[in-house]
Order: sequence, then structure tokens, then C-alpha cells
Amino acid sequence: MRMSPVVSHIVAVVCLVALSLLIGCGSSAGTGGYSGGTGWTGGNTVPATVDTPFGSESTRTKYAYRGNYPFISATRFFVGLIGTKTIGGKTYDIAKAGYDITNPDDLGKPETKGAVAYVIRTASTLTFAGMDDPGWTQVTLDTPVTVDLNAPIGEPRTYQGAGTFRLGPDQPESQASATLVLTVVDDAETVDTKTGTYHDTKHFKGDLTMVGEAIPDGLATNPISGEVWLHPELGVVGIKVPLLGIENGLEGETDYGPATTGMNACKKVAVLDDQNPSFELNTFDRKKVLDADKMTHAKMLLEVRYANDADAKAQTSLQGVQIQFATESGFYNHSLVESPISFFHLEELGKGYRYWNAFVDQAAKNQPGQNGIAYKITVNKTPGSPPVRVTARILYKLVP
Repeated sequence: MRMSPVVSHIVAVVCLVALSLLIGCGSSAGTGGYSGGTGWTGGNTVPATVDTPFGSESTRTKYAYRGNYPFISATRFFVGLIGTKTIGGKTYDIAKAGYDITNPDDLGKPETKGAVAYVIRTASTLTFAGMDDPGWTQVTLDTPVTVDLNAPIGEPRTYQGAGTFRLGPDQPESQASATLVLTVVDDAETVDTKTGTYHDTKHFKGDLTMVGEAIPDGLATNPISGEVWLHPELGVVGIKVPLLGIENGLEGETDYGPATTGMNACKKVAVLDDQNPSFELNTFDRKKVLDADKMTHAKMLLEVRYANDADAKAQTSLQGVQIQFATESGFYNHSLVESPISFFHLEELGKGYRYWNAFVDQAAKNQPGQNGIAYKITVNKTPGSPPVRVTARILYKLVP
């Protein structure tokens, strides 16, 4: 089936929204965010030790994805929550998937291109009230639709919604309806994505059909099939729509921690390859101020493994990676130690992977000037060397 540019773009927007849908947290709506579900706790807690497992998503988490979409030249997309909106007396998170930016902090800027979805997410459900991609498509449901994320494996669930549909800012509103048939294929699947291998993912398959006077025939007569892989801690790690050649993988995510006083922890995971060769986790980026206490030791832990399954098992040395632990004006010595276990990603234990870890426990008491510095970890990959996955956490005290 050949699709018009309008149809192709609508399907591309659906894919972008699928990412933002599954990332909506809903804690602002009083649903408790991710708490209460296995693998979904801990996103808003400062860990007691720096080697605590990576932990779940939170309302602060920002994501980077790599992929291709029809009629969008960008191949890198950022996703995150940018605010809230009241619809029908309930507060929904605004989840945005944006492109043509280099920093996820720009997601909230009105000029950033991309689609937004209005969602409430709990540990087991997802409620969708509408979406908007300025200049293209706007959908407002008459009644929000709630999807069961924990449906039994292999049992198709059908969800139907109706509302207003607009193909562009100059187009009139039209009535439209949609049917989504969603199936949980597996809840502990290993998936190879464009950016690496992920374990223990929940695999969803869906077929979406839209009907209405303004809906192009390609969507009204043919269901659009897609797949999503949801990791219990990292969120959406892969998405595919074979009909359009869409294949998207998680490149990385960052969370700068929940604390406003006392101890805080920031964390980041990213896949480094020739398209994305640099990694930095910097306490400065939490508020764009020097607010780390130089008088109190910061604990900084870095973990590196090869990104794809074969290299992670076969490679016996870490090649083409340069690492630095530093403040904004100096650096710390470190040692790199090989390990057969991951501190951050427990679902990978027993898979035969090799990891390389570096740990620094230092302050900067002799650094001149008033208190307030930045602690950071940087990693750079040499062009042509195999892709690696980098995970890091900095546990530190905020300036009193």
C-alpha cells in the first residue's frame, strides 16, 4: 500500500506520540506516578549508595532516540514531560517528542518542532486525552481512553475512541474515531534495537485504524501495525512500524535527581557510536548553576560495556574510550576495573557480558573561591571503535 505524504506524516506523528505516551508519568494528577508496580519504584528517591541499580523513570527523565520518520529529516529525537494541562477537570502531563534540537532542555520551548500528547500514566495504565502536532494534526478525544499496560500475555485488547480531528491549522475540525487493538506479546523479551540489546522488555503489538470524513483513505481502510518494547527501568527502548520502515532505538536518558537540599544523585545512560561519540554527566546541568558542595566527598561511578550483544560477550578489553572524572577546573585520577557483573543493570546478570567500572570518591576542598562547584564524568569514543553503552551516577551534597 502506498501512502500519501499526509498519511505518512500522520503515522510518523503516531510513532512520536507513542514514545511520549508511554513516558507520561501522571504524578501531577495524583495517580502516584510509577509507584506500586514492580520495577517502577525509586524514581523519586535519592539512593543510599552510588552503586544502587539504575532505577526507574521519573517526571524529570529526558530521553534521546535514534530513528527515521517520513518527511522529517532529523534522525535524533528527544522526549520528556514539559508541563501539565487540565482537561475535563483532570490534570494531564504534557509529554513532548521533539526534533531539530541538540539539548533536551529545549523541549519546552514553543518553537521546538514535534508532537505533544496529554497523558496520565500509572504503573499499570495509560490514559490518553489527545495530541497536537502544530501545523499538521490535532486530536481531542470526547472521552479519554485508558489502556491496560499489564494485560495478560497474548490476549488482544480493543480500545476505541472518538473526537475531533484536524489535519492542519487552516483546516476545519471533523469528527473521527479510532480503534486500537493492542496485545502484550511477551513481558521478558530480549530485543536488538538500532542502538543495542535490551533484556526483560515488555513487547507490545498494536493495530490502529482511524475512520472519519477528514481521514485519508489509507488510514481509514488499512490498519497501521506497530511494535513497542518497554523496559521496566529505562522506559521505551524500541519502536517499529514496518510499513513505513520506521525503526527507533533508545540512545540514552538523563535524570538530574529529586533533591532540593541535602544529598542528591544524578544519573545518565547513553550509547556512544560514531554518530553520538560523547557522554557527559555534569551536576551543573541540573539547574545551570555551581551548586555541588566542594567540602563534601562526591561519589562518582561509571560503568561501560559494549552496546551490542556479541561484542559485550566476546571483547576482552575496552577499546577506543577516553574517560575523565573532574570538576569545572580540575580532574581526578581513576582506575578502570573489569567486572563480570553490572551494578546498574541487574536484568543483565548471568548473560555473559563484560563490564569496565571506574569509581571516584573525592571532594575539592582546596579549590579556590566560595563553595559551589560542579562534579562531572565525561567519556569520548574514538571514531571507528565499536559502540559502547555508558552508565553513570554522581551522588553528592548540594551547597547548604
